Amino acid sequence: MEKRSRSIANVFVLLIYAYIETIICTTLKIADQNLCPRPVRSNSGTQTKFIQECCPDYVKQNGKCQACSAGKFGKDCSQLCLPNSHGVQCKEPCNCINNKICDPVHGCICNTGFTGSNCSNACPPGTYGVNCVEECLCAHDSNCDPVTGDCLCLAGWFGIHCTKECPPETYGVNCKEECFCAGGAKCDHVTGDCLCTAGQFGEYCTKE
Repeated sequence: MEKRSRSIANVFVLLIYAYIETIICTTLKIADQNLCPRPVRSNSGTQTKFIQECCPDYVKQNGKCQACSAGKFGKDCSQLCLPNSHGVQCKEPCNCINNKICDPVHGCICNTGFTGSNCSNACPPGTYGVNCVEECLCAHDSNCDPVTGDCLCLAGWFGIHCTKECPPETYGVNCKEECFCAGGAKCDHVTGDCLCTAGQFGEYCTKE
């Protein structure tokens, strides 16, 4: 009976220690030490003492308890973030769309041409590629494909970088439209409007 009472008492003491551990740990973390007391039983099991160690999500470096680096958590920062979490101490959630991979350090790994915390945004105008870090090289305010970087020329321009005007007698997007200007008059390479020569007028320069 005495042994049973002692066992119950020891369990009760450990519960008290665990509660105290939480209170002390919180206090010490506020003090910027990030230490937590841990109860250790003697070999005989009759005595308990506290030792100080780094709290969960901290690891000892250069004699101090430092927060886990991004992508890790737990005792001595020995565990990788659980699925759908990332960042310092794994406190940041991942909400990647279309089941994209959540990297424990950086978060969502977006497909080429997309960006944002959950990969829901296409690359901003003027950028493309992985993480949208590549710069478009398209002239005349033309944009580029967010995935490949290929220039999407505005009306009136063509070429790899949209630097060339549409050839004579053509205009519009990809220079696919045909001009119908009379008397050798040229047309605007963007709009297709006929640019009548002296003495000509009318929509197609057919009047003199």
